[in-house]
Amino acid sequence: MVTKMKKTLLATILMLTAAIALHAEDCLFSLGDDESLDKALEAFHGIMAELVHGPVQEGNFQPVREQVGALVSAKAAIMSANLPTKFEKHCADISASAKTLFDSVDTLQQLAENNGSDEEIKAAFSKMHVSYRALRQALILPEEMIEAIHEILQPLWHEAYPAKDVEAIKAGVPKLKVRTKLLVSVAGRLEDAVLTDAATKLLESISTLEEAVAADDGTAILAALELVHEAYHQLAEPEE
Repeated sequence: MVTKMKKTLLATILMLTAAIALHAEDCLFSLGDDESLDKALEAFHGIMAELVHGPVQEGNFQPVREQVGALVSAKAAIMSANLPTKFEKHCADISASAKTLFDSVDTLQQLAENNGSDEEIKAAFSKMHVSYRALRQALILPEEMIEAIHEILQPLWHEAYPAKDVEAIKAGVPKLKVRTKLLVSVAGRLEDAVLTDAATKLLESISTLEEAVAADDGTAILAALELVHEAYHQLAEPEE
């Protein structure tokens, strides 16, 4: 006779097995700490960028048709690459973005092989381009983005601010804004409400700094940088 404890244990094992199976099904990548995925993505980007910054801008889609085979091969390299273990818990999310990219390449290939019109090729290529960028974004970890923001802010706060070097502060604002906007986007994709709120507040403080820079008001620039510094610490070291 199976005891209640054994039944509970059996149910737990079955649930864990199902969860592992689901994860395996949702994760398209093997895990491995090498550079295969980064190299494969760079190779894909190289082919795509050559088309974007030239023929596609000029409205010439024949080279896209001719390079479809290279894109398909580059896609295959991404599919067979290893996902670094630091992304393991995000594998399902990354895989979903990767699948969208793979599907967009397949669509482009079908259109090229079946004499699709320029408009169809243009739309499919655009979707592939967007899908590639989405996959790249899915491979950004919030903690790495926070550190990237710190790399810009640290010298502004510890060097430019004490020296009242407003020119150096002005020069750092664009990069601060770009990286913080990206963090807001990453936090939203991960549906992390706390991180989204903190990143949004940092972005708002950077907008205030941007306004001071536009007004060329040195005193306001220094005061606004104080707000940015405080917002960053609320982001990086939230109160428990």
